[in-house]
Amino acid sequence: MSRQIKLATCCLMIGFCGVLGCADGNAVNNTAAPPKPVFKPDVPQTAEAAVKTVLDGLKASKPIVVWDAMTTNQQDALNHSIRQFAENADPEVWASTLENVKKFVKLAETKKDLLLKSPMLKNLKQVKPEELKAIWDPALKLVKTILNSELIDLEKLKKFDGREFFAGTGATLLAESRELSHKLKNDPLKDLDQLSATVTVTSETSAKVAVSVGGSGKDALEIPLTVEDGKWTSERFGLLQYLISNRLDPINQRFLPYHLIEWKGSYLADMKRVGKIIDQLQTAKTADDFDSAVTFQVLPFVLQKTVQLSKKEKPMTTLEARSQGRPKATALIIIKGDHFADEPGMQELIKLCRETAAAGKGMSSGPFKVEDVMILFVSPVTDTDGFAKNIHTGKVAKVDVRKNIISVDLPTSAASDKTTAEAQAAGSKSTP
Repeated sequence: MSRQIKLATCCLMIGFCGVLGCADGNAVNNTAAPPKPVFKPDVPQTAEAAVKTVLDGLKASKPIVVWDAMTTNQQDALNHSIRQFAENADPEVWASTLENVKKFVKLAETKKDLLLKSPMLKNLKQVKPEELKAIWDPALKLVKTILNSELIDLEKLKKFDGREFFAGTGATLLAESRELSHKLKNDPLKDLDQLSATVTVTSETSAKVAVSVGGSGKDALEIPLTVEDGKWTSERFGLLQYLISNRLDPINQRFLPYHLIEWKGSYLADMKRVGKIIDQLQTAKTADDFDSAVTFQVLPFVLQKTVQLSKKEKPMTTLEARSQGRPKATALIIIKGDHFADEPGMQELIKLCRETAAAGKGMSSGPFKVEDVMILFVSPVTDTDGFAKNIHTGKVAKVDVRKNIISVDLPTSAASDKTTAEAQAAGSKSTP
């Protein structure tokens, strides 16, 4: 009996200890609730207030509210995209383009009636004559705002500040864009005035917002909000940066030094021709003179460019892409045929490239097999001829100073100059 009592007592003690253990375990696993987010004092403190601030700001043509709602990373990325574009842009291409835009704006102001009566504009299917007349002045106003802003100054764009832009020029451009849009039959920005939003789900650190037009809730767009950088924000605000980058990236690629070589000359020639055409239109004294310039100058040029642009662009080969994607002062060495890095001739070229890179604190890479050739990159090389004269292996077949490309012919490996792979293969065959 006493044994049974002891057993029962042990079971009770074990059970009691187990309960205590479970309780302690639960206490350990149930970690303390995360601290409440700390908001900056000058930002909306609730999701509802944050959404209202953005909508009210946009309706009042104050895009600074979007900038303020973006995360620091989103703001930095947008600034970087604009500044990088300004760094890459070719000053000569930029200046020639702006000169013609300014000339055309002056022409549109001083020859408005003649332009509106021009057969070329009358035949436009996209915009009817009465609509074109209605948007003429607002469109000129918008373009002139751009031409008088920091957006046309490359040096200022290199220091672009999103906050300053959206608080100043950006606000003016949004207001004038809406003014222009309202003049169109199908107003593309009319929905901005009717936007409404409802916070459907909310917590201390996250929320969901349904944005719709006219408050109907139909086809509402759900936007997630989170607390980051001490404010309510959304990854969707990064869409602005994405759209800008998406437009600028292809242009940045075309401004790469060795890509620019391919089209800059013809583009500047076109800009020169356009400038002369605008000058001729500007000096026209009568409607007949103006129409004659349109017929014999404008239309042939437009038709020529239309035909050129309508042709399907031939895709770049891999070699062309690698060549045109090079950084500035980077020479491209092209070796015909299939060669190996341990061939004596290739070793000598690689050594020359590495020594040049080391001396100039540049870079050397390759060899790479691209299509049916081998290529090497080396920088800095600003004297293509001088570098080519230092190549004492094989034969320098061609030197393109303009494109910084050197073509080299190397002999096929002789029996005594086999590559490691060839020597091993030959050795294995001779083994009995």
